[in-house]
Amino acid sequence: MKLEGTLDTFPLRELIEMTVYSSVTGVLTVYSASTVGRVFFRDGRPYHASYGDERGEQAVVRMFEEDKGAFSFVADTASDEATLWYDPLDLIEQCEQQARRWAQVRPEIPHLRLVPQLLNAPEGNQITLDTDHWPVFSAIDGTRSVGEIVALLGTDALEVCEALATLQRAGLLQLAAATAATPQVAGEPTVARTHTSLFDRLLATMPPPAVPTPALPPSALPPSQPATTAHDDDPILRLLRG
Repeated sequence: MKLEGTLDTFPLRELIEMTVYSSVTGVLTVYSASTVGRVFFRDGRPYHASYGDERGEQAVVRMFEEDKGAFSFVADTASDEATLWYDPLDLIEQCEQQARRWAQVRPEIPHLRLVPQLLNAPEGNQITLDTDHWPVFSAIDGTRSVGEIVALLGTDALEVCEALATLQRAGLLQLAAATAATPQVAGEPTVARTHTSLFDRLLATMPPPAVPTPALPPSALPPSQPATTAHDDDPILRLLRG
């Protein structure tokens, strides 16, 4: 059995629900402009999904982001991989919700290879960072990519991208393409990389700690200035000396 059509006629949600309620085995394939996504079903339960390099739930999320394109369902087609264990209806709800959130940030952050770079805050604007944005803001050093920040924080990529998009709209950062390190010209002096993290920048604005001047030993004092000791200031000794 093979079923074909377009997503503007049969949305992905309806296709998955139809497959679940029919308890069929096979693969649902979605053809987008850039890649192909697949969801494999066994007796109506999805057990594996792929979309380009994505696997599992995130692959289904990317498929839900596609509202145009063609699809096909081929029965009795299986995969050796297993990346989905959700209840089918829960999977639909979660992936569709994430797809709506990604639709808000994907135009600004199309991939995780972009590098956030801090900017000076707009003059006259007071920016308040909440607990969701602060960890992302503090991880920006001008060299880490979005994907590296996600790995550093150990959190969800969508949450990081939402925070970065908010900071970018507030004028606090820009997203630049990653570039290779500029090769050093022969004979050019090596320059150490300046403060990169937010905390390094804050420390750089603080005055250096005062260095105490070491006391000179008595032998180093001029002859006209005899050495004094802590006992010279004792009032009892001054009275005894008259």
